[in-house]
Amino acid sequence: MNEGEFIKVVCNESGLSRDQAEILTQATLETLSERLTPEEADDLAAQLPESMQDLLLSDRETPDDFGLDEFVRRVSERSGADVSEVREDVSAVFSALRLAVTPGELDDVMAQLPREFAEVL
Repeated sequence: MNEGEFIKVVCNESGLSRDQAEILTQATLETLSERLTPEEADDLAAQLPESMQDLLLSDRETPDDFGLDEFVRRVSERSGADVSEVREDVSAVFSALRLAVTPGELDDVMAQLPREFAEVL
Protein backbone atom coordinates (compact mmCIF):
# COMPACT_ATOMS: atom_id res chain seq x y z
CA MET A 1 0.00 0.00 0.00
CA ASN A 2 1.37 3.42 -0.89
CA GLU A 3 0.86 6.62 1.10
CA GLY A 4 -1.99 7.83 -1.12
CA GLU A 5 -3.90 4.59 -0.64
CA PHE A 6 -3.28 4.70 3.11
CA ILE A 7 -4.59 8.26 3.40
CA LYS A 8 -7.58 7.40 1.20
CA VAL A 9 -8.57 4.66 3.67
CA VAL A 10 -8.30 7.15 6.52
CA CYS A 11 -10.43 9.65 4.58
CA ASN A 12 -13.08 7.06 3.74
CA GLU A 13 -13.25 5.69 7.30
CA SER A 14 -13.23 9.07 9.05
CA GLY A 15 -14.94 11.45 6.64
CA LEU A 16 -11.98 13.82 6.97
CA SER A 17 -10.51 15.81 4.12
CA ARG A 18 -7.21 14.62 2.68
CA ASP A 19 -5.27 17.32 4.54
CA GLN A 20 -6.99 16.49 7.82
CA ALA A 21 -6.39 12.77 7.28
CA GLU A 22 -2.68 13.39 6.66
CA ILE A 23 -2.40 15.42 9.88
CA LEU A 24 -4.32 12.78 11.84
CA THR A 25 -2.21 9.96 10.42
CA GLN A 26 1.01 11.76 11.27
CA ALA A 27 -0.18 12.50 14.83
CA THR A 28 -1.39 8.92 15.35
CA LEU A 29 1.80 7.28 14.09
CA GLU A 30 4.01 9.64 16.11
CA THR A 31 1.99 8.87 19.24
CA LEU A 32 2.07 5.16 18.50
CA SER A 33 5.86 5.35 18.29
CA GLU A 34 5.90 6.61 21.88
CA ARG A 35 3.92 3.58 23.05
CA LEU A 36 5.87 0.84 21.23
CA THR A 37 9.32 -0.52 21.89
CA PRO A 38 11.84 0.87 19.40
CA GLU A 39 12.22 -2.59 17.86
CA GLU A 40 8.48 -2.96 17.30
CA ALA A 41 8.18 0.56 15.93
CA ASP A 42 10.96 -0.28 13.47
CA ASP A 43 9.21 -3.51 12.46
CA LEU A 44 5.95 -1.65 11.88
CA ALA A 45 7.67 1.15 9.98
CA ALA A 46 9.30 -1.37 7.64
CA GLN A 47 5.85 -2.40 6.37
CA LEU A 48 4.57 1.12 5.77
CA PRO A 49 5.18 3.41 2.80
CA GLU A 50 8.67 4.89 2.92
CA SER A 51 7.27 8.41 3.29
CA MET A 52 5.57 7.38 6.55
CA GLN A 53 8.35 5.37 8.15
CA ASP A 54 10.10 8.29 9.87
CA LEU A 55 6.92 9.00 11.84
CA LEU A 56 7.50 5.81 13.81
CA LEU A 57 11.20 6.21 14.42
CA SER A 58 12.08 7.45 17.86
CA ASP A 59 15.15 7.95 19.98
CA ARG A 60 13.38 6.49 23.01
CA GLU A 61 14.91 3.43 24.59
CA THR A 62 11.72 2.35 26.34
CA PRO A 63 8.09 3.00 25.48
CA ASP A 64 5.90 5.34 27.49
CA ASP A 65 3.24 3.55 29.53
CA PHE A 66 -0.16 5.08 28.82
CA GLY A 67 -3.65 3.93 27.94
CA LEU A 68 -6.12 4.76 25.21
CA ASP A 69 -7.40 7.98 26.78
CA GLU A 70 -3.88 9.41 26.97
CA PHE A 71 -3.18 8.16 23.45
CA VAL A 72 -6.22 10.04 22.17
CA ARG A 73 -5.27 13.14 24.15
CA ARG A 74 -1.78 13.15 22.63
CA VAL A 75 -3.13 12.66 19.10
CA SER A 76 -5.59 15.49 19.73
CA GLU A 77 -2.81 17.76 20.93
CA ARG A 78 -0.58 16.95 17.94
CA SER A 79 -3.33 17.23 15.35
CA GLY A 80 -5.18 20.22 16.78
CA ALA A 81 -8.46 18.28 16.63
CA ASP A 82 -11.00 18.01 19.41
CA VAL A 83 -10.49 15.05 21.75
CA SER A 84 -14.10 13.92 21.32
CA GLU A 85 -13.61 13.55 17.56
CA VAL A 86 -10.13 12.05 17.64
CA ARG A 87 -11.09 8.69 19.22
CA GLU A 88 -13.15 7.70 16.17
CA ASP A 89 -10.65 9.19 13.77
CA VAL A 90 -7.81 7.19 15.34
CA SER A 91 -9.84 4.09 14.47
CA ALA A 92 -9.59 5.11 10.82
CA VAL A 93 -5.79 5.14 11.03
CA PHE A 94 -5.80 1.72 12.69
CA SER A 95 -8.10 0.47 9.89
CA ALA A 96 -5.52 1.64 7.35
CA LEU A 97 -2.76 -0.05 9.38
CA ARG A 98 -4.76 -3.28 9.38
CA LEU A 99 -4.81 -3.17 5.57
CA ALA A 100 -1.21 -2.00 5.14
CA VAL A 101 0.68 -4.50 7.31
CA THR A 102 0.67 -8.24 7.77
CA PRO A 103 -1.72 -9.68 10.36
CA GLY A 104 1.24 -10.95 12.38
CA GLU A 105 2.77 -7.48 12.55
CA LEU A 106 -0.50 -5.96 13.67
CA ASP A 107 -0.77 -8.67 16.33
CA ASP A 108 2.72 -7.77 17.52
CA VAL A 109 1.75 -4.10 17.77
CA MET A 110 -1.48 -4.85 19.61
CA ALA A 111 0.37 -7.13 22.03
CA GLN A 112 2.27 -4.08 23.28
CA LEU A 113 -0.86 -2.01 23.82
CA PRO A 114 -3.41 -2.30 26.62
CA ARG A 115 -6.52 -4.33 25.80
CA GLU A 116 -8.62 -1.18 25.60
CA PHE A 117 -6.91 -0.43 22.25
CA ALA A 118 -9.07 -3.16 20.74
CA GLU A 119 -11.77 -0.45 20.69
CA VAL A 120 -9.92 1.39 17.95
CA LEU A 121 -9.10 -1.70 15.96
